[in-house]
Amino acid sequence: MTERTSKQQDILAVFNQHVQAELNGDLDTTMATMTDDPHLYNMPNHMGGEGREAVREFYKNHHEGCPGWMTLDKVPGVFMLNTPPTFVAGAMPSSQSDATSGLIPYKNPYALVGYYLSIFSMIPFMGIPLGVAGIICGIVGVRRRNRNPIMRGTAHAWFAILFSALVILIQVAAIVSLVLYRS
Repeated sequence: MTERTSKQQDILAVFNQHVQAELNGDLDTTMATMTDDPHLYNMPNHMGGEGREAVREFYKNHHEGCPGWMTLDKVPGVFMLNTPPTFVAGAMPSSQSDATSGLIPYKNPYALVGYYLSIFSMIPFMGIPLGVAGIICGIVGVRRRNRNPIMRGTAHAWFAILFSALVILIQVAAIVSLVLYRS
């Protein structure tokens, strides 16, 4: 590994100070580590601002720090730039799930995809392949949920399995009756 210049080390020190200030909810230190004309945008919700006052308002009103979070140096396998990694034996991230993951099981993508495939399986002539894919994703989603309860998505996965099977049966029956009716 090449040695960092003193300017690179200074930038890393400011970056580390900025991240730690954000995590601690320290608005003054966070703002002190920014440029004179900062631009900040939180991409998922397009919130943020341009200029010192707008960025300060964003942090003040929408970012309260992360007081309940484990500090980054205690997360296994993660380390701040320019510092050696520290590993804590037996340290695990939180085993708590959040409220959103029950409504939309984003931590269990197989259950979520299976759910949507089962809905789209109602499309005539596309229902059988989409239904089969929905059943497979639902089964994988249930298995992943059983291995890791934080993932959630049991209801979505079972819906995918049962609804896809029902739609497949209805579409097969419709095809059979159509064939018999025409002959």
